[in-house]
Amino acid sequence: MITSPSADVCHLVDAHVHYHAPHQVPAFFESARGNFGRAAAFQAQDRPWLGYLLLADRFGDDSLAAIRAAHCGAGSDWTWHETQEGISRVARHGGVPRLVLVAGRQLQTAEGLEVLALGCAESFADGQPLEACLEFAASHARWTVLPWGFGKWWFGRGRVVARLLQAAGARRRDARCELFLGDNAGRAASLGQPRMFTRARQLGIRILPGSDDLALHMPATAAGSYGSVLAGPLDLEQPARHVRRLLHEADGQPPVFGGCQASLSRFCRRQLTLTAFRVGHRIPC
Repeated sequence: MITSPSADVCHLVDAHVHYHAPHQVPAFFESARGNFGRAAAFQAQDRPWLGYLLLADRFGDDSLAAIRAAHCGAGSDWTWHETQEGISRVARHGGVPRLVLVAGRQLQTAEGLEVLALGCAESFADGQPLEACLEFAASHARWTVLPWGFGKWWFGRGRVVARLLQAAGARRRDARCELFLGDNAGRAASLGQPRMFTRARQLGIRILPGSDDLALHMPATAAGSYGSVLAGPLDLEQPARHVRRLLHEADGQPPVFGGCQASLSRFCRRQLTLTAFRVGHRIPC
C-alpha cells in the first residue's frame, strides 16, 4: 500500500493508451490494474506501485471526460480523484491509488506519420504538416513521441524520421524539446526490431513503449501491459509533471515491462483490421 509521499514507489508507465467507449469504466480499470499488477510482481521488488496510463486520444475524443461521465457506478471499489494539473486524474481501488490517467493526443500528420502529444488536453486537427504537429506537441505536451507503425518509417517517410532523430540527438536531454520514439505491444517481435530504434539508441534518444490497444470494436484489455519502469517518490497532486521529471532524470533507457506479444498471424490480422478502419475513416496509411 502507498502510505507516504516520500515512499520509494515503482512507477509503471504505459505511454500509448486508447480508451474505447462505451466499455464500462470498472472493467477498463480492472484490466489495467491486473496488467500492472502482474508487472509489479516482477518489477516492484516489494515496493508499492502505481500505474500510469498516458492517453492518446484521436481528434474529437476526450477520454478523461468520457470516463468521468461514465464514472464507476454505485458499489464500485473504484473512486475518481482530481489533481492540481487538470490533465491528470487518479483512480483509487479500495482507497489505494492504483492508476493515474493522463490526457494526451494522437496526431495524424499530412505525411501519414503519427505524433503523440502526451500530457496535453488541447485539441489539434489531423492532416497538418509534420512540422506543425511537432511544434504543437513541443508547446503543449509533456512528451513528444513518434510511435512506430508498420510501414510508416519506410522510404521517404523513413528519411524524414531519420533526419528528425539526427536533429533530436544533437540536442538530447533538453527537456524543452526532447523527442522519443514509441514502441507498442502490437508489433510482432519475430519481425525483428525496427532499425530506427537502433539508430535512436546510438543517438541517446529514448524509446517509450506502450500498449497501443487498437482493439476498435473488441474489448480493450491491453492497457497497462507494456511500458517503462521508473523509481522514485510519489506525487498525486501533479503526477504527470512528476513522472516527466523522473523520466528526464533517468540514466539512459529505463527498464521495460511486458513486451511485443503479438504472433505473426495476430499481427497480420491486426494490420488488416487497422487498414480497413483507416480507409473507412479516410485516415492516411
